Amino acid sequence: MGLKIQLIKCTGWLGLFLISLCLAKLLSKEKRENKLLLFVRNNHKVFGWVSLIVLSVHGLLANNVLIPVMGRGKHLHLLETTGWGYLVWIMLFIICISSVLLPYKVFRKGHLQLVIVFGVLVFFHIL
Repeated sequence: MGLKIQLIKCTGWLGLFLISLCLAKLLSKEKRENKLLLFVRNNHKVFGWVSLIVLSVHGLLANNVLIPVMGRGKHLHLLETTGWGYLVWIMLFIICISSVLLPYKVFRKGHLQLVIVFGVLVFFHIL
């Protein structure tokens, strides 16, 4: 059970790290950048899709490991965390799908608002 819990934590933090790499495009506006930051900026959509996959694994593990033991103690906290997790995943899914389906000009206008809502959901999920 301990290894599964560690795997859930690892996939959650890895997903958060990958999402923060996606945000590097928003934070850096310099013309001269190092190669690592340039690579991250050019591939931020790939990091978004990979984080969606990693967080899907995180959610599946959490559902299969934590929900069966919810009757043993922190029932309300786990239920609340799971609910916020579903909302986080749905929001990330909406961001990824809209980046593919919507034209760039339409997507660009609403992208920052989606990211802000996503950040608030992640904050509540981690609490």
